[in-house]
Amino acid sequence: MNKEILIVALLLVSLLDNTSVSWSFTEIGLGDIRVGPLEHVQKNASFSSQITGQATLNITLYKKGSLTIKITINNITFSISKTRMISVFLNPMNTINIDIINTLLEEGVVYGNSTITIISTTTKNSVAKADTIVEWSRVLFIFSIAIPPIILALVPKETEKTAEEFDEATIIEG
Repeated sequence: MNKEILIVALLLVSLLDNTSVSWSFTEIGLGDIRVGPLEHVQKNASFSSQITGQATLNITLYKKGSLTIKITINNITFSISKTRMISVFLNPMNTINIDIINTLLEEGVVYGNSTITIISTTTKNSVAKADTIVEWSRVLFIFSIAIPPIILALVPKETEKTAEEFDEATIIEG
C-alpha cells in the first residue's frame, strides 16, 4: 500500500513541474501554410507571451513536401526542417516571420498544428500573476483527482461478516 502512495505522489510532483507554454501555428494566426509548386511564400504573425526575458524555444514543424524554411522570431533567424531549439528574448508581444520555398512540383504544406514551446527561461519573476492563479488552479484540480483514491487506500476496509457473527434472530413466516 505504501508503494502505491509513493507512486501517486511522484506522479503528482512530475505533473506539477511541467509548466511549459506552447502555441500552435493556428493559435497565433498562421494556420496551414500552403505553398504551390516551385513557389515562395512569406507569412508574418504576432503572438503575446506572459513569459518574458531570455527563453529557450522548441519549434516543431509538421509539413508535407520538400520545403526550405527559414523562421525569424524577434530578429533571430534560423533554418529548420523538422525540429529546432533556439534561444530568444521574449517580449510581451512577439513577431514571427516564416519564409518558405517549395523545391518540388507538388504543393507543400506546413500544418497549423506545428508548435512553438517554451522549454525554459533564465529570468526570475517572468510569469505574470495570472499564470500563478492558473498554476494553483491546476494544482488544486490534480489534487482533487488524486486525493480521493489515496484516502480510500488509507481507510481500513470493513470485512464481510459471516453468519455466525450475527445474533440469532427469529424469522416469522406467514
